[in-house]
Amino acid sequence: MRETVTEKINRILEIDDSYKAPQRIMEILFDRERREDVFRQFVDDPELCTTEEDVFHVYFQEEHADRKDKKQDFTPGSVGDLLAGLVDGSDLSRTSYDGCAGTGGLTISKWHADRIKHSPFDYKPSWYFYHCEEMSDRAIPFLLFNLLFRGMNAVVVH
Repeated sequence: MRETVTEKINRILEIDDSYKAPQRIMEILFDRERREDVFRQFVDDPELCTTEEDVFHVYFQEEHADRKDKKQDFTPGSVGDLLAGLVDGSDLSRTSYDGCAGTGGLTISKWHADRIKHSPFDYKPSWYFYHCEEMSDRAIPFLLFNLLFRGMNAVVVH
């Protein structure tokens, strides 16, 4: 039987239930050796190593989002791509703001649009800056993971 994305993420994070993911991700992010090992496992898995989209989007929305009380919903990938294209008018758009960042889907779409404007040999993360704000304690670890995994030049305000 084929392993689901949720099962893969739980296995890599070494947890038996996804409610433990936020705390485990924070532990991993502050341990360089473990962080690099987890990042390698994501890179080695074609289903998890997608730089253009947020792999945690469905995982978080199904397992962690408080849709009833906090009305947490996530921007669909296609809408994120459209918005990234709309705000990509000039070289002056080198700073991006995401006021409800969640796990980072919209910011990742903008980052991907910025990145592919350049040759992989010329692109420098310092050319772009991403400002993300998020209120949810449970979403912050996923957001940080996504930003670090991609090497994005960003700040997160909680």
